[in-house]
Amino acid sequence: EAGSCHMGRLETAIELVNIAADTGCDAVKFQFWSVPGRMRERRKIEGFLSTAYEDGSIRQSWFPFLREETRKRQIDFICTAYLPEDVQTLSNYVDAFKVSSFEIRDQQLIEQIQTFRMYRPVFASFGMTGERNDDGTIDYNMPWDWHKMYCVSAYPCPLEQANLGAIQQGFDGYSDHTKFSRTGALAVTAGADYLEVHFRA
Repeated sequence: EAGSCHMGRLETAIELVNIAADTGCDAVKFQFWSVPGRMRERRKIEGFLSTAYEDGSIRQSWFPFLREETRKRQIDFICTAYLPEDVQTLSNYVDAFKVSSFEIRDQQLIEQIQTFRMYRPVFASFGMTGERNDDGTIDYNMPWDWHKMYCVSAYPCPLEQANLGAIQQGFDGYSDHTKFSRTGALAVTAGADYLEVHFRA
């Protein structure tokens, strides 16, 4: 999860690709939204925090370069989709889609990804939503073959709130928001097949 750690510079984004490859990751993931104002509106963010949406997304012009770099380093290029209208653009470049826990109830976004995924995997984080069935399992309005990633939507997540046991409630992976270097290993022990970890250059 390179996220927004490119600091608005393509050179740093490419450096993040290389760090991910050098450490043995299978993929590197960025975030993309084409219209910062739409993101502020969706998240109901105002004031000084709103500038994060001006800088946090990779630029559309970077896609060919990041695609080329990930191919060269033999890792997958994944990007989180936030706006339904951006999905088709992403589909021209990414090896897999990601959906954040904030957007998982956006039915239009889900439908767009299903339309343009073209047999590519989709990873979805669940930390903000979800309703339990009578048998204790969690029910989400999403396609059955999406990979479900458990997360705690706190940045950073206190270690005592990591709740790794939740992985066994029907999740395929864990999105680690803690600052503890061994949380990922513990998540795998708890049953995670996929692990997402935030990093920076």
